[in-house]
Amino acid sequence: MSTTRQSGQTAFYHGNPSRDELELPESVPLFELADPQRALADLDPITYEVIRHRIQRIDEEQANAIARVSGSQVVSAAQDFNVIVADEIGNVVAVGTYVLWHGVILDMLIKAVMELRGRDVGIAEGDMFLVNDPFLGAGHYNDVAILCPIFHDGRLISWTGSMLHQLDVGGNAFGSFCIGAKDPFDEPRPFRPVKICEGGRIRPDVLEVWLAHSRLPDYLELDLRAQVAGNNVAGRRIAEVIAEYGPQTYAAVLKKMIDEADVRFRERLRTIPDGTWRHVEYVDKCGVGDDRIHRLELALTKKGDRLLFDTTGTDPQVGILNCSHGGFRAGTMFPILQYLCFDLPWASSGILRNIDYRSEKETIIHAEPPGLVSCAGATGLYLSMNLAQQCVSKMLLSSGRWREEAVAMNMASWTLMMLSGETQYGTPLLGFLMDPMAGAVGARPHKDGVDTGGIIHSPQSAQPEVELYEQQYPILYLYRREEPDMGGAGRWRGGTGLGMAYMPHDAPMPIKTQTLANGVAFPNNLGLSGGYPGGTIRYQMQRGSRVRELLASGRIPTSPEEVSGSAEILDFKGMTEQASGDVMFVRTSASGGYGDPLEREPERVAADVVAGYVTEETAARIYGVEMRAGVVDEQQTAIARERILQERRARSRVGKGAWAWHSD
Repeated sequence: MSTTRQSGQTAFYHGNPSRDELELPESVPLFELADPQRALADLDPITYEVIRHRIQRIDEEQANAIARVSGSQVVSAAQDFNVIVADEIGNVVAVGTYVLWHGVILDMLIKAVMELRGRDVGIAEGDMFLVNDPFLGAGHYNDVAILCPIFHDGRLISWTGSMLHQLDVGGNAFGSFCIGAKDPFDEPRPFRPVKICEGGRIRPDVLEVWLAHSRLPDYLELDLRAQVAGNNVAGRRIAEVIAEYGPQTYAAVLKKMIDEADVRFRERLRTIPDGTWRHVEYVDKCGVGDDRIHRLELALTKKGDRLLFDTTGTDPQVGILNCSHGGFRAGTMFPILQYLCFDLPWASSGILRNIDYRSEKETIIHAEPPGLVSCAGATGLYLSMNLAQQCVSKMLLSSGRWREEAVAMNMASWTLMMLSGETQYGTPLLGFLMDPMAGAVGARPHKDGVDTGGIIHSPQSAQPEVELYEQQYPILYLYRREEPDMGGAGRWRGGTGLGMAYMPHDAPMPIKTQTLANGVAFPNNLGLSGGYPGGTIRYQMQRGSRVRELLASGRIPTSPEEVSGSAEILDFKGMTEQASGDVMFVRTSASGGYGDPLEREPERVAADVVAGYVTEETAARIYGVEMRAGVVDEQQTAIARERILQERRARSRVGKGAWAWHSD
């Protein structure tokens, strides 16, 4: 357990600073409403709704353009990106329904562009800016933002932009998840805002510098051009709206979208009891060679119509677990949008007006240079989301009105599989397997979770098809399926997760595989109200298997035991090689259950057993349900459940101190 604390100073942040709090240079000509109050008063509700929905459709059209132009399956198939439309100072008025942290983080980056580049190189019509610096707000170095100012009659009236996971942006590891990094120079170099487009054209000098950092410059350039294309599409559509309704009306709609999100979110908060809810997250390993456990803590305080996220007590930044404050803020917005604002406009900057943050700098979820953040997309960001969703769900459980919107922990860690070497076509291999996009959704106070139901923080992202990977990479899948006993047990069962197995096929050389995950030594996809956690992640290689012999005989093996060979449990933050006869078996993260498993109706448990989601052993040991020939034995079930209750009572202890229960 980590015990040494050497964190930096405590910092306090408003979720969305006002225009007056920003250091905006006067050289940037901003569009101004002639009379803001009158403009809002004159805005009729039908016009407002028409333009508001057009802005949302512009967001979607921008996303479609990006997915069609990009040549990366991470983007075109898995849709690991997001898009936004913002007002003249970067306040986000519309977030796409893709990876949420990619969208809600862009206001910070736009404001950094305005403060930094408004002074030196200037911001003009036809410009676009590239930035991937996590310490300005990006998730990690692969999360590349291309931001585009929209002008009308020479004045900046709006922004559009996207953030996209680009496959390789440098560093000492293929794919840029630098698990072996010792200092920042082992990681990709951050790009603070640079003008990638000027006068409507991509700057060749900046493009050359950017592509020189990557092992896959062709993919990188296609992704960049996809983002530029998306901005061009959104910019044209916004210009059409302004031409049709006028700049005053357009600007008034943006202001009202933010104000409406602000007001309706505050109204919702006032329906929830005041209080403080806490969660402590433990994470296994901070990098290659580490065997310690590291601690993160979050307290969510709701008072009136404000929220405060306080991470005091979190361990100092360490190894590759870290993310920046911007990444943490983005992680907290996922449960806010999905659990609290599911029926409100997703103008995230309006919602952020009512959220404050307190954190100690130089900690795992408020890293400062020289903290290592290249892996944040699979470590620190997920840890932030875990903390936030558990605290938000606990808060919702305290509310009679909103308690059914609480969700037990969803897929709590990305299960990284990064392949490198050479493809069957003789080209460099970089295979970022996005199978974990299948995800798993946690149980709720009134229903089971969703089996392989996607990733709830990425509602429109998708799991690519097996055939796509087999076409692009020198691998052959044996199976991809839902695994038993992975969904957390409870009165309502958590959604089960994904199991998969693949082998090299036509690979001209051994495949190198990088692994990276949390929640392997112990589960971190926790349940709620007595619900059990979901299953742990597992990487297992069967060395020297007889898989080719089995395939030649017409049999497709479905388990490590069937392919035989020598079993090797792989390091979950490490690197391995897969030779021709080796088979990789992977089990991804699942989700938590809700309520006491002994309260689940035996018939539901039996149905899960028949469907293959729960084994008979787990039905008996955890749920206390005894079955005979696929049918519940009611008498033995009653006996078993009473025995489990007695065992619990025997283990129970009376609490002491502040947490003790008192009858008075």
